[in-house]
Amino acid sequence: FLSKRDMERLEGYELMELDSGKSTENEYWDWALSAGHYSFALANDDLHFPDRSSAIAIRCNFLDCPSAKYSDILAALRDGCYYSMRVPNYGNGDWSVKYARNKCVPYITNIGVQDSTIYIALSQKADSIIVWGQDHRVCHKAVATDSTSYTFATDDTYARFTAYLPEGEVIYTNPFARYDASVKAVIRILTKKVAGEGFGLDNRVLARHRDEYGWSAYDQLNLNYRKNGFDLSAMVLAGDYRNGNDQTFVIDTHLDKQWRQNLDLTDQKSESKNIETTLTLNYQFDENHSIGARYNYERVPEYLWIANQFAQTYCEELLYEDLHSVITMNEPETHHRSNFYYNGRVKKWSIDFNADGLWSETKNTQVAQEDVMEGVNEEDRSVTTIDTKRNELYAAKLVLSHPLAKGNLSFGAEYSHNKRNTTYLNPEGIIADDNAMIKEGATSAFVEYAKAFNKLQMQAGLRYEHVGFDYYDAGKFVDEQSKDYSNLFPSITFSFPIKDVQVQLGYASDINRPSYHQLRSSTFYVNRYMYDRGNPFLMPSITHNVTLAGSYKWMNMYVGYSHVKDDITNQTIAYSDDDPTIGLLTLQNTQAYDNLVAVFNINPTIGFWTPQLSLAIQKQWYEGETPWGKAKFNKPIGSVTFRNNFKLPKGFLLDVNGSYTTKGYQKNIYLADDMIDMNASLSKSFLKDKLTLQLQAYNILNPKQVATVYSGIRVLQNTQVMHRQVSLTVRYKFNTTRSKYKGTGAGESQKNRM
Repeated sequence: FLSKRDMERLEGYELMELDSGKSTENEYWDWALSAGHYSFALANDDLHFPDRSSAIAIRCNFLDCPSAKYSDILAALRDGCYYSMRVPNYGNGDWSVKYARNKCVPYITNIGVQDSTIYIALSQKADSIIVWGQDHRVCHKAVATDSTSYTFATDDTYARFTAYLPEGEVIYTNPFARYDASVKAVIRILTKKVAGEGFGLDNRVLARHRDEYGWSAYDQLNLNYRKNGFDLSAMVLAGDYRNGNDQTFVIDTHLDKQWRQNLDLTDQKSESKNIETTLTLNYQFDENHSIGARYNYERVPEYLWIANQFAQTYCEELLYEDLHSVITMNEPETHHRSNFYYNGRVKKWSIDFNADGLWSETKNTQVAQEDVMEGVNEEDRSVTTIDTKRNELYAAKLVLSHPLAKGNLSFGAEYSHNKRNTTYLNPEGIIADDNAMIKEGATSAFVEYAKAFNKLQMQAGLRYEHVGFDYYDAGKFVDEQSKDYSNLFPSITFSFPIKDVQVQLGYASDINRPSYHQLRSSTFYVNRYMYDRGNPFLMPSITHNVTLAGSYKWMNMYVGYSHVKDDITNQTIAYSDDDPTIGLLTLQNTQAYDNLVAVFNINPTIGFWTPQLSLAIQKQWYEGETPWGKAKFNKPIGSVTFRNNFKLPKGFLLDVNGSYTTKGYQKNIYLADDMIDMNASLSKSFLKDKLTLQLQAYNILNPKQVATVYSGIRVLQNTQVMHRQVSLTVRYKFNTTRSKYKGTGAGESQKNRM
């Protein structure tokens, strides 16, 4: 070991090794720091004896960096954005215990400096936390606590924390300096700037070209100002998009006669613009208390869509009608979203409160100009529909947690109130007008308990939900379409090692409630041969899931078995017995069925190449209606996904991904063709990662998906082509860091239903 005189004179280094096994005080580091040689320190165990549990994974470092790239890691080390740790030899030779315990070591939850005061907070109580200073002096010592602070005295040149925990863990922080670290002597006060302090910018510009449809572009600018505990952030996004759809339909209806409709919708194009802005305020009082508020505004001033539709209708293979339609649509939208949160800790209680608001309006005006080219009915016509939706939501959620019996207990409640008004007008009177309103109140209460029993980790929960749904038609309450639901959803998960394999076994039940659009009773005009209607009598879908997952080194697997009751699926029926040429798209609840999913992944790293191979299979036990009676839709779907990441010279990153999906059934839909596709991406960073360029290509093989939908007497076949697209993203950022905003939102499931 070097002497004190050596450490006082040695210079020209940036990092040194600490905790080499002889001492946890690291006095030689203080000798250098006291002489004005500012440096950071690393703990490591050198891997001299990787087969000995007592000589591996006992010294480690936790880095705060944006990625695992070499350049990011190097920058974090040079900037001191990390802390080091001594870890006990958990299990004393039992590798399974060591593997499990090393995944849940104590950690720093907050650390920083404000004015002349430094502070630290830990995830659990320490036996002691010592502040070391000039000449290896103990400046401050706190005992039996998970946090402490220290205010620099006039003669302090630096200070660093060391935390000693009950099971032998030791956490070391890098020093807070009060001298200029670029020179040899103590000359002036300097506090190292915390990452993200001051003004930060992140600007992303994307340009995309899609075959057949043209160019799209958007620009997203993120600004942030951070001072001590205060954060002010703003986001502005503006976009101009070109898109489209390439589909054909064949619809067979089996009545006393067989009807067939061929719909060509290969020429569908859209143009849209949008602007979105978000303002965020956040204030962290200290390591235990923070509040914040966020407001988001989004406006789509125009969404123009035009489709040239060619339709031929046949009866017993004889042409009945040949129709050409030009359908135009405009759908402007406005959305307002807000969130307020408080996140805090009072003694051992953790508190998380969120309150949300949402207001939105969408107006869809569609005009279909229909020209009969040939057929029994030679009447040309124009059909106009106006669909207006207004939504508002208020929601609040409170979650409390507290240690209990060496575990952690969490519980809370959530409430949301929704109101939705819809009007649907057809001036020509082909379809009846509709004016509906939905009011819904949703209340839930939940409790969860997590605890470790040596090697076994257990987490159990129970959630209660009550939903009151009131439906109004033209202002009048409709009792038969109004409902009350009460449901209870248990869940439990066990995690444990089997030698070197980490295993997780769980059960959970969940619910999928119909969206408000699916529950409507109005009929929408799609085109001359197809109308669309909701189903106000839909029941929520309830699923019981049993899952098993395992991981070993760079391999993992997942198996999930589900029993699904009242699933929601599409159905095509005749709109009326008088005119079988008009189909009605609607929804129905299915009979209960079972579903099995199995996935196997491997993700090794081989030099500069990181491949990821994923093999999956989905198998259902499902019975559906066809024109020829009941049939079993049980053929499984298999898929292979092969992702490849290459770290090339000069800092280039190349991703090449391919996928293959087989034929098979998803509920009452049969995927009738295998599908192969490929995507690729090439990226490079410049200016010390401030500037990034990324070139991406999607749907390189122009894949085509063919799906057949069975709905009783009707069979619908849909063929869709996914056109190739390429994009270039340019991103420039500086002084960016992870957001301190801790708002998680409330009423999320209800928002999704809107």
